[in-house]
Amino acid sequence: MDEVFSAYKDNSISNRNVNSHAFHRRLLRLSSALQKNIQSFDEIPTASSLTPIFGTNELSFAFMNISKFSNPSDSYPSDYELINKSVEMSTSSLNFLAEEISLLKPDLIITMNVEDYFETLERYL
Repeated sequence: MDEVFSAYKDNSISNRNVNSHAFHRRLLRLSSALQKNIQSFDEIPTASSLTPIFGTNELSFAFMNISKFSNPSDSYPSDYELINKSVEMSTSSLNFLAEEISLLKPDLIITMNVEDYFETLERYL
Protein backbone atom coordinates (compact mmCIF):
# COMPACT_ATOMS: atom_id res chain seq x y z
CA MET A 1 0.00 0.00 0.00
CA ASP A 2 2.97 2.31 0.57
CA GLU A 3 3.82 2.21 -3.13
CA VAL A 4 0.22 2.78 -4.16
CA PHE A 5 -0.16 5.62 -1.65
CA SER A 6 2.93 7.36 -3.05
CA ALA A 7 1.78 6.75 -6.62
CA TYR A 8 -1.65 8.22 -5.85
CA LYS A 9 -0.08 11.26 -4.21
CA ASP A 10 2.16 11.70 -7.29
CA ASN A 11 -0.92 11.13 -9.48
CA SER A 12 1.21 8.76 -11.53
CA ILE A 13 1.46 4.99 -11.77
CA SER A 14 4.20 3.58 -14.01
CA ASN A 15 4.73 7.07 -15.46
CA ARG A 16 1.06 7.35 -16.47
CA ASN A 17 -1.69 9.47 -14.95
CA VAL A 18 -3.86 7.58 -12.50
CA ASN A 19 -6.86 8.21 -14.80
CA SER A 20 -5.30 5.92 -17.41
CA HIS A 21 -5.20 2.89 -15.07
CA ALA A 22 -8.63 1.26 -15.11
CA PHE A 23 -8.24 -0.57 -11.79
CA HIS A 24 -7.06 2.44 -9.79
CA ARG A 25 -9.39 4.86 -11.57
CA ARG A 26 -12.38 2.68 -10.72
CA LEU A 27 -11.20 2.10 -7.17
CA LEU A 28 -10.79 5.79 -6.43
CA ARG A 29 -14.04 6.85 -8.09
CA LEU A 30 -16.16 4.06 -6.61
CA SER A 31 -14.76 4.67 -3.13
CA SER A 32 -15.45 8.37 -3.44
CA ALA A 33 -19.02 7.76 -4.62
CA LEU A 34 -19.70 5.38 -1.74
CA GLN A 35 -18.12 7.55 0.95
CA LYS A 36 -19.81 10.74 -0.25
CA ASN A 37 -23.11 9.10 -1.22
CA ILE A 38 -22.84 10.25 -4.84
CA GLN A 39 -25.54 8.53 -6.83
CA SER A 40 -25.02 9.97 -10.29
CA PHE A 41 -22.03 8.65 -12.22
CA ASP A 42 -21.54 12.02 -13.89
CA GLU A 43 -21.07 13.66 -10.48
CA ILE A 44 -18.22 11.41 -9.38
CA PRO A 45 -14.92 13.32 -9.55
CA THR A 46 -12.11 12.07 -11.77
CA ALA A 47 -9.53 9.82 -10.14
CA SER A 48 -6.77 12.37 -10.58
CA SER A 49 -8.81 15.02 -8.77
CA LEU A 50 -9.29 12.61 -5.84
CA THR A 51 -5.64 11.75 -5.26
CA PRO A 52 -4.89 14.86 -3.12
CA ILE A 53 -7.53 13.79 -0.56
CA PHE A 54 -6.69 10.07 -0.62
CA GLY A 55 -5.57 8.83 2.78
CA THR A 56 -7.52 11.49 4.67
CA ASN A 57 -10.88 11.49 6.42
CA GLU A 58 -12.39 12.52 3.10
CA LEU A 59 -11.29 9.44 1.14
CA SER A 60 -9.67 6.27 2.36
CA PHE A 61 -9.88 2.58 1.69
CA ALA A 62 -7.84 -0.60 1.74
CA PHE A 63 -7.61 -3.18 -0.97
CA MET A 64 -6.12 -6.61 -1.34
CA ASN A 65 -5.02 -8.51 -4.36
CA ILE A 66 -6.36 -12.03 -4.67
CA SER A 67 -2.97 -13.00 -6.10
CA LYS A 68 -0.05 -12.85 -3.72
CA PHE A 69 2.54 -13.17 -6.48
CA SER A 70 4.17 -10.20 -8.10
CA ASN A 71 3.30 -9.56 -11.73
CA PRO A 72 5.66 -6.74 -12.68
CA SER A 73 5.22 -5.11 -16.07
CA ASP A 74 4.48 -1.72 -17.55
CA SER A 75 0.72 -2.31 -17.63
CA TYR A 76 0.22 -5.07 -15.00
CA PRO A 77 -2.24 -7.21 -16.98
CA SER A 78 -3.99 -10.00 -15.11
CA ASP A 79 -2.01 -13.23 -15.32
CA TYR A 80 -4.73 -15.79 -14.63
CA GLU A 81 -2.35 -18.75 -14.51
CA LEU A 82 -0.40 -16.97 -11.77
CA ILE A 83 -3.60 -15.86 -10.01
CA ASN A 84 -4.99 -19.42 -10.05
CA LYS A 85 -1.76 -20.81 -8.60
CA SER A 86 -1.77 -18.14 -5.88
CA VAL A 87 -5.39 -18.85 -4.91
CA GLU A 88 -4.70 -22.58 -4.86
CA MET A 89 -1.67 -22.14 -2.61
CA SER A 90 -3.41 -19.58 -0.39
CA THR A 91 -6.48 -21.73 0.26
CA SER A 92 -5.31 -25.34 0.10
CA SER A 93 -4.65 -25.85 3.82
CA LEU A 94 -5.17 -22.76 5.93
CA ASN A 95 -7.12 -20.16 3.98
CA PHE A 96 -4.83 -17.16 4.09
CA LEU A 97 -7.21 -15.07 1.98
CA ALA A 98 -9.98 -15.57 4.54
CA GLU A 99 -7.54 -14.82 7.35
CA GLU A 100 -6.56 -11.56 5.65
CA ILE A 101 -10.20 -10.53 5.33
CA SER A 102 -10.82 -11.50 8.95
CA LEU A 103 -7.93 -9.31 10.13
CA LEU A 104 -9.07 -6.32 8.06
CA LYS A 105 -12.67 -6.63 9.32
CA PRO A 106 -14.07 -4.62 6.42
CA ASP A 107 -17.46 -2.95 6.61
CA LEU A 108 -17.90 -3.54 2.91
CA ILE A 109 -16.24 -5.81 0.36
CA ILE A 110 -16.27 -4.87 -3.31
CA THR A 111 -14.81 -7.23 -5.85
CA MET A 112 -13.41 -6.50 -9.26
CA ASN A 113 -13.26 -9.38 -11.73
CA VAL A 114 -12.94 -12.18 -9.19
CA GLU A 115 -16.28 -13.85 -9.80
CA ASP A 116 -14.49 -17.07 -10.80
CA TYR A 117 -13.18 -17.30 -7.22
CA PHE A 118 -16.41 -16.64 -5.32
CA GLU A 119 -16.99 -20.31 -4.55
CA THR A 120 -13.50 -20.56 -3.09
CA LEU A 121 -13.91 -17.41 -1.01
CA GLU A 122 -17.59 -17.27 -0.04
CA ARG A 123 -17.48 -20.20 2.33
CA TYR A 124 -15.01 -18.19 4.42
CA LEU A 125 -16.81 -14.84 4.46
